Order: sequence, then structure tokens, then C-alpha cells
Amino acid sequence: MQQNKRMASVKDDFLHYATNPESELEDTDSDCTIVYDYEESSGEDEEVPPSLKTPRSDYIWSDNSNYDPIIFSFDRSNSGLQVFWIVFDFYLLKKMDQRTCIKFCVKNEIKCADAFRMLTVAYEEATLDQSNVYRWYKMFSEGREDVNDEERAGRPSTSTTDEKINEVEKMILANRQITVREVAEDLNISIGSCHSIFINDLGMRRVATKFRVINGDEAWVYGYDVETKAQSSQWKLPHEPRPKKVPQVRSNVKVLLTVFFDCRGVVYHEFLPQGRTVNKEYYLQVMRNLRQAIRQKRPDLWKNKNWLLHHDNAPAHTSLLVRDFLAKNNTLMMPQQQYSPNLAPCDFFLFPKLKRPMKGRRYATLDEIKTASKEELKKIFKNDFLKCFEDWKKPLAQVYNISWGLL
Repeated sequence: MQQNKRMASVKDDFLHYATNPESELEDTDSDCTIVYDYEESSGEDEEVPPSLKTPRSDYIWSDNSNYDPIIFSFDRSNSGLQVFWIVFDFYLLKKMDQRTCIKFCVKNEIKCADAFRMLTVAYEEATLDQSNVYRWYKMFSEGREDVNDEERAGRPSTSTTDEKINEVEKMILANRQITVREVAEDLNISIGSCHSIFINDLGMRRVATKFRVINGDEAWVYGYDVETKAQSSQWKLPHEPRPKKVPQVRSNVKVLLTVFFDCRGVVYHEFLPQGRTVNKEYYLQVMRNLRQAIRQKRPDLWKNKNWLLHHDNAPAHTSLLVRDFLAKNNTLMMPQQQYSPNLAPCDFFLFPKLKRPMKGRRYATLDEIKTASKEELKKIFKNDFLKCFEDWKKPLAQVYNISWGLL
């Protein structure tokens, strides 16, 4: 292809037929092409229309086959939107050319019927319909000069008024999970207008809710528990013998502690009454007490219902009685794999942190054990709970192959 490219429109052929009425109106073998390139062009080339002067890319069309534009080169992003606008510009140019030809016929006193016949030969399927040709012929005959459409204000929007925007905002604030379709149906407006109010007028965006996990489990707390090896270690001089440790055992005085906590701290705890065992009836009451504690201490979680319950697979926890109660109250459960203490925050974080300071100390009564347990629970900082949940995310992602919104 030559460096110096030019624009040759079908208008040239039309003008040839219009100025040479003695020539036969027949199709030629020559290609009618519209070419525009950013390469150097000579001053002899015809000026490129404004509709083509957009820095999209170099493009070439051919209108040989039923005037369907073919894109031969497309250097930048070949997106559907760019292709659409190139095709749109092409047909817009065709329409403007035909109006120019009609205006030419009016100036040269060529009848409208003959003008329409010549347009049909030159533009074939892309020809304007007969009513449009006659309408533009009449307007040019009455003195019109401009071939472009007149600007129209369009129909005023009745969907994006201040009143509608306020109504949409009230509905969203009343129900954050409402859908665009529901709002559109209630206000009798289109989904597109409703979506525009959400995004453009109110500046809202839909985000996924993070679920907060509440972990829970039971553990025995003893009146006396043996110190760990690290706790019982001592300093010694090089010439001194290694100190001997007297074997000791746990005390028979003990109490069962049930604790539930989230990333902000302890939500609920209770001690097993003396003489009772952890069965399905007892744990059902624990679940009732836990729900009441969430309502009081975590009102945001209770209102939005964006919390999960996580406990192990103990028989009392998985009994039909407890599962029916949780299902009836729409309590979501988080699964727990068996024999996986690294997936249970109570096992790898809470109970070791609670019991470690109490090891080696002696508590004579159950009340003393309970009091000491409560004090140790209060000593665990909020940052410790946050770190626990952050550490928990990694093994969860490895096991379940998902990213949990735990906080």
C-alpha cells in the first residue's frame, strides 16, 4: 500500500453520474474504499472528516461486500467498543454523504425520483429509505444548508429525580442486602436507572459481608496442675548437680469451664454445675445462654446475623437436639476436622494461655479455681485474640482451600 493514502468516497461516483446524465448508471469494478492512516500524506489528499480524526489506531475499511466494513489493521486494544464506534463512524459518514448528494441534486434541479434512483445505484443496501430521501430533498428545497441532524434535548428523566434518589437511599438504609431489581420494582423505575442511582448518585457499592467466627469448647481447670518443663527449669552453676524434680500429679479438685470467644475477646463463659455432665440437654442450654450473650455483648453481630459458630465434634455438640435448635435459629456452623487441634483456636490458643499461669499453684476450693480462671481470662488482651485469628487463617486456607473472612 502506498505511503500517501487518500479518501475516495462513493460521493465521487455519485457526482460523476449526476454531472454526466448521459452516462449509464451501472456498477463499476473499482473498489470504493475509505482509508485513513497516520503516515505522511501529501497536500493533494482530501481532508479527513472529523469523525475519523480520533487517535484510536490506524484502520482501513472496504465497502465492496454489501458495504460491510472490514478492519484490516488495528494496532491498539481490539476491544468491542472500539470496533463498534469505528463501524458507527463508517455508517454515519455514509449517511452524511447521501445527504450531501441530495443537496447537490437540489442545487442542480435534479428531480427527487432521479436522485433516489442514483442513490440506490451508488449505495445499494446502504441507501436511505425513500421517505427520508424525499424529506431531506424537501428541506433542502426550502433553503436548508446543514446536512447534520439538529440537536434534540430528549425526554426529561423521571427516574433520577431528587425524590426518587431519596426513596432509594431510604430503602437501602433499611435493608443493606436489598437488590437493585427489588428497589426498581418497588419504585416502578427501570433497573438501569435504579443502578445509576446506586452507583452514580449515592456512590454506593456492593461488598461481601465478613463473617465473624465465635469459637467455643470445654476444658478442665484443676486445683493443682503440674508445671511444664520450662516452668520448672532452674539456673545452676557449672559445678552444681542437676536439680531433681519430684513427680507430682494433678489434683482431683477440678471444674469444667466452657468458653466462647471471637477476635474481640470472650463472649460467654460458664462452669459446669457440680454433679452434672456435659450431655445434649446441658449443651442445649449452653447454646441458649450463648445466644443471649451475643445479643447483649455483640449487638452488631446479632442484628446483622453475620457470625459463625465453631466448636468440635463432641457427641453433645453434634447431637440431633442441638443441631435442630441451631437450624431453627438460623445459626451458621463452621466445620471442624477431627483430630486437628491446629484448627481449633481453643486448643492451640485459649486454654494453653489460660492454664499456663495457673500451673504450679494450688487452689483449695472450686470457688478459688473459678475466681482464678476468670482473672486469667480477663488478662488476655484483645491483640492476643486478633493474633490468634490471624494465625488461624493460614491452616484454614490450606485445609479448606478457601479464604475465610474471619474478622
